Amino acid sequence: MVNEQVVTMAIRARPDFSSQIARAGLTRSEVARAADISTRTLDALARPETYKRTGALRESTAWKIARALATLTSQAPEAAYNQLFVEVEE
Repeated sequence: MVNEQVVTMAIRARPDFSSQIARAGLTRSEVARAADISTRTLDALARPETYKRTGALRESTAWKIARALATLTSQAPEAAYNQLFVEVEE
């Protein structure tokens, strides 16, 4: 019998998440509004240690944020996703 290990992937905000938004000339509030999510959600992603969180989020939420950034900066959603998020093994 082969011992197979299942790898689970988690989506996390990149360490420079907040800086990426700022470099685009936007605030977290503007991105949150465009993504139809709370500013507190983006704040928790930007500073997970402050909110006692891991920085992980649901795929659907990550894509809402990425699509919002993409729309606000005229880039492809996939590019915005890669700019803001990383997938890591749990």
